[in-house]
Amino acid sequence: MLTACAVALAAAAAPATRQQIGDLLLEDIPAEAESYGRAVADYVDTRPSYEMLNWRLGASGYTFLRLGNLYTAETPHGPFRQAVDLPERIENPRPAQVCGEPGFLFTRDEDGDEYDAVFAAKAVRGAFVAHEISPSGTRNATVRTNPDGSLVAYASARRGAGAWELIVQAPCQGAARSVRDRSNYQPYIEDFGAGNQLLISRQADTGHVLYTIDGGSGVSRSLLHLAEPVRQGFLVGQRVLFTTNAFGEYVELYSADFANAQPRRLLGGLGHDIEQIILSPDRRKLAIILNEGVADSIAILDLATGHVQGGGFSAPLGVIADARFTHDGAALALSLSRNGHPSENGVYDWRTGTFTPWSGGVEPQSAARIATPIEFTYPSFDRVNGSARQIPALIYLPLGASAETPAPVLIAAHGGPASQSRPSFNRLYNYYVMEMGVAVVQPNIRGSTGYGRAFEQLDDGERRGDAIKDIGALLEWIEAEPNLDASRVVIAGGSYGGYVAMASLATYPDRIRGGISRVGVTDIATFLQNTEPYRLANRRLEYGDERDPLMAAQMALISPLQRAHEIHRPVLIIQGANDPRVPEQQAEAMVAAVRQNGVRAGYLLAGDEGHRFENATNRRWRDGAQVEFVRRVLLSDN
Repeated sequence: MLTACAVALAAAAAPATRQQIGDLLLEDIPAEAESYGRAVADYVDTRPSYEMLNWRLGASGYTFLRLGNLYTAETPHGPFRQAVDLPERIENPRPAQVCGEPGFLFTRDEDGDEYDAVFAAKAVRGAFVAHEISPSGTRNATVRTNPDGSLVAYASARRGAGAWELIVQAPCQGAARSVRDRSNYQPYIEDFGAGNQLLISRQADTGHVLYTIDGGSGVSRSLLHLAEPVRQGFLVGQRVLFTTNAFGEYVELYSADFANAQPRRLLGGLGHDIEQIILSPDRRKLAIILNEGVADSIAILDLATGHVQGGGFSAPLGVIADARFTHDGAALALSLSRNGHPSENGVYDWRTGTFTPWSGGVEPQSAARIATPIEFTYPSFDRVNGSARQIPALIYLPLGASAETPAPVLIAAHGGPASQSRPSFNRLYNYYVMEMGVAVVQPNIRGSTGYGRAFEQLDDGERRGDAIKDIGALLEWIEAEPNLDASRVVIAGGSYGGYVAMASLATYPDRIRGGISRVGVTDIATFLQNTEPYRLANRRLEYGDERDPLMAAQMALISPLQRAHEIHRPVLIIQGANDPRVPEQQAEAMVAAVRQNGVRAGYLLAGDEGHRFENATNRRWRDGAQVEFVRRVLLSDN
């Protein structure tokens, strides 16, 4: 017979409401959340999801990818016309000679589990038909084609296995697959160059390696063994160009000849990371994107002369994503976030320094509806060279925030942890600020990228708890700001950011009103035990090895799940059932644990999603549940 205490605990652990809507399980999430999600989706009319590609299907104009289909547009303000309508969702499309005829390759993940298959598509009687060409039941990544598109290479791992194979084959259904390399670490195919040479980077038992493999014979050549990973690399003649922070604080550009493989710095000493390098179609130019914090700048390097065209980097443009040369190499296609604008896709001409959005006829949004970030730093608990360590951050303030009417605050923790919050347009955060009057603060706590290698490594292993202390320091900063209401603060984050949110809620329960975790880690040790095997070695480098008793004890001390008894504020947990990175077990255990405290725990489980939410209905519920939570916890008088 159950005791009275056990009955009470069981009652406390049960959700007050529970409903199933298609593949969505909703517990303690009100019905109005869906309407809030619609409001977020409709708030700013923009076309950021039309991604401009570096190849085209027609004889003119540009080709775009949106929601898994291909479109063409002839002019910057002309309409997007659908060119390919496949039943499969298209991701990462690239041109290829499919069974000897012009076509394209793409990857597809059916249910969010990231076991992407590789498909080849070509026109048959006027319509494109696609067939899977990768081995069934495998995860396939870094798909690359050789210069004429007659061969494709990709890294492949079988479900539940930690071993990887590097496969080369013709892009055709039934073509023979040649395994050119095997490793317990994921190989990243950086380039597929002339003579069918493949440039590969990957983690090793110690450090990281860069090497080439002949796609025809499988003969490999070791180039470099580095302490830090290669970020990108290209084959150019008899040398390799690559970026890394292995030789300094920041990510810089290097060259190494095949003859001696001695790295030589081509561009560095800039005090910032090189965010991306892009090789032109003729392999004669290299576009270099420099991360200057709140904005990126661009330089074009002439590889024949070694000179930067125009003498240096452009003026800061905004935050750049998905940059690539256009099909003719005459300009750069990219996505750009600028103050007063939503994300826009368009063409950047480095000769004139102009960016032309390709909008599909959608009129530009009023800047009055788009929040503008302010960059700042705040002091944390430790000291550097005699002064308090400064933590970089962004804040979006609502109009009217003042000492008389201080704004409530949402702290948004980024994932990664090796990542960076930057002023890219975020529809949900913009809605919080402009429609709800909530200030959004995005701290780049220790472990973030963009501020040097030493800062990025400050949270490794046993120092993980120091990152949460950075949140404590931010709470102190908020308390000292007269236009912010320190009595009304919530914290939210996704993936590792979800861990930060829940750990902060357990550490500072009297200073935070509630927490939101989206596909978040809640216990590092069990996360490592249950994440997909292909990710395990890389994640242990970041978090430590849970098999080490001393490390396991440290993980327990900073585990939100094992400290769930200290959480007495409401939480919202959002999870994809097929997530291979952060398994569903992390969310289920956290929800059950906090409900034992009598805490209201909203829970949204999407049965057809993984680490990213792709379905529009699921995204509406996901965003709407967060809006409802913030309204209830921050803005309600109850």
